Amino acid sequence: MCQRFREHAQTYLSDVERTYLTTRWMQLVVMQHYGAPTGLLDWTKSPWVAAFFAVADGWRDDDDDDGYVYVFRHGRFGDLLRSRVGPEVDRFVWGPHPTDLDYSDPKWDEAQPNDELFKDSVVSELKEWAAVFHCRGAHFPRLVAQQGLFTFASRPQTDHWRAIWPLLGEKSRWVFRIAHEAKPEILRNLNSVGLNAATLFPGADGVGKSLDGYARAWHLGPPPSHL
Repeated sequence: MCQRFREHAQTYLSDVERTYLTTRWMQLVVMQHYGAPTGLLDWTKSPWVAAFFAVADGWRDDDDDDGYVYVFRHGRFGDLLRSRVGPEVDRFVWGPHPTDLDYSDPKWDEAQPNDELFKDSVVSELKEWAAVFHCRGAHFPRLVAQQGLFTFASRPQTDHWRAIWPLLGEKSRWVFRIAHEAKPEILRNLNSVGLNAATLFPGADGVGKSLDGYARAWHLGPPPSHL
């Protein structure tokens, strides 16, 4: 999949996004934002961005599912993870880490050690865990807009939240439920402060997504006057 993405998507990528093709691991960050399966899981540092993704399908007539926002203190989680599987995790690029300030370190900039997770012989020897990955490359517009970071797992098909939840107490992880009937109003309120698909997905496809949502939601309230 990495090879196919490199062959067919590279001509459509921006100059900044092409710099992520240095390693297969960094390439996953770009692939994740364009819908390819990667094994990474998107997170955001913004509760408002998280709320948007939790309610983004709120304009659908057939939407009767509640939305959920998952929150955890990643610094606390990192400390606990290291105490549990430190020797394994320390082999890979993850964070927060004391060398975060050394932003010119190629190990961080290119996440080269994480390429080991493509090897069956390595993965088969690891315990099951998930860790936070702070992308060190120059951030491209979608990553900036969404205030994104990622978790990666030791093994494919790992449920990241199930790996995170047991390590943290009630003061370090939360799940918030958003009733499905509240989604349209939340979407309108987020849009009123400039948070919508057009701003979170910079590009023509983001504008198209936002207009599609507006067109379907008009019967739920007055049409928006701006993107």
